[in-house]
Amino acid sequence: MGDARKHSFLDSSFDATLLLYLFYLIKDNRKVMLVAGRVTREMVMPIVKEH
Repeated sequence: MGDARKHSFLDSSFDATLLLYLFYLIKDNRKVMLVAGRVTREMVMPIVKEH
């Protein structure tokens, strides 16, 4: 568990990142996507459900 907007993972640490139902919980969605893109080599897949 941690803050999706900042963490200590190195660039390209993961092959893929899956973001599940995260965006309605936080205000800074852009920052989360930028960080996910930085630590991911291949694909970032956000799963979004409308409320």
